[in-house]
Amino acid sequence: MKFNAKKRVTEYIIITVLMLIVSLIYKADFVRKDMERKILQQSSKKTVVILFTRESSDSIKLSEDIKKFNIENKDIYIDYQYYGDEYNNLLRLSLQSKDRPDIFQLGFYDIVDKGKVYTLDEIGTDTNGMESKRIFTYKGTPIGIKVSGGTVKFAYNKEIFKKSGLNPENPPKTFGELLYFARKIKQQNPDVIPFEFPASNFGDLKISIGQPSVSKGDIYTSFWDYKNGEYNFNYAKDIIKKYNDLYKEGLIPEDFDKKSIKKVREDFINQKAAMIISIGDDKKYFEENNLSFDMGITDLPKFYGQISRKYYYANINVLVMYKNDNDSEKVKKVYKWLYDEYDKLNNEKKNVKDYKYAEYNNVSYFDFEGNDPTGCFNVNFSKVNDLIYKGIKGQENIENVTKSLNSYFNELKDTKLKQEPDFLKDYIVDKE
Repeated sequence: MKFNAKKRVTEYIIITVLMLIVSLIYKADFVRKDMERKILQQSSKKTVVILFTRESSDSIKLSEDIKKFNIENKDIYIDYQYYGDEYNNLLRLSLQSKDRPDIFQLGFYDIVDKGKVYTLDEIGTDTNGMESKRIFTYKGTPIGIKVSGGTVKFAYNKEIFKKSGLNPENPPKTFGELLYFARKIKQQNPDVIPFEFPASNFGDLKISIGQPSVSKGDIYTSFWDYKNGEYNFNYAKDIIKKYNDLYKEGLIPEDFDKKSIKKVREDFINQKAAMIISIGDDKKYFEENNLSFDMGITDLPKFYGQISRKYYYANINVLVMYKNDNDSEKVKKVYKWLYDEYDKLNNEKKNVKDYKYAEYNNVSYFDFEGNDPTGCFNVNFSKVNDLIYKGIKGQENIENVTKSLNSYFNELKDTKLKQEPDFLKDYIVDKE
């Protein structure tokens, strides 16, 4: 026991030191960029508008178009910075520095609670002709615009399909067929994980549990029932049951609950996993890694008897404008330009048919979710995730899992209603 305790302390110290080093590196980078920004302002007389987003399939093309904007625009220079998995931490760090972004992709809500971002009314954004689902409302106030999001797809290794005696041009159409395919793959390829899905946090579970469930009812991927004004995790029963079937037979990883989007992607690239639930941002990484095998991409499997298809974009990019000391009128100009720019990028992706892995651009059944109250609650996501994990592992009856989830989320909602009786008026809609 002493050895294990010492080992854990040592690991904690190492991780802490590494985090401190990374923090110092980025702080130094922020200082350097702040100096560059000041030099640019003094030399060119341009107002520098700093833009932060997560790295996505849009990042490279957006960078190219911003370069053109910077050349053509006489009084504004957009300093575009994008980051991967560390985005939220770096955003927090940057907001404490002099190099604060003027416009950024929303990564957490406390900055909104503190009144640090402009409302759309304060920006002067004309939302009259804008689809209501594109307007991000927080606690009844429109504070951002949903400019982009990722599709959720089913990806598979065609070569492993062939080795397993499966038709690579005929992937599973239902979750029942997925179980059959997974068994065949395991029989012929014992070292390969037949199926993986992201599940390391609630955001991942919205993709892997929520997305397959939305066609079964009037819910968002958070299981918010937008017609009845309540949470309904009963729609999750079928998918949790299917994952439980796969888990019992060793057809998904034993540590599936540790699998992030990034880890699932890496396992697939390295041919450790044969089939995965994939998001649109994976496309960029698959292109860069020059996959050594043929990949198939299609819609998520359905449930037997399910007719309709309905999916919502994942990893939504909500752009907000920070209350900085910069020239607000010029920042507003960039904010409005970005809305039009993202619309252009989205339309370009829809129209490209012969692009590599173009199926990721098929958004026929995808839509933006409307207002969802989940972000307004102080949710214990560790508790929520653990309940779902127990259902998949068979450690807890699935009926009890969904009852517990319904009780927990609806108690949060009811408590909020006692404090703010009109709270739900922005979160209930008659139809989608």
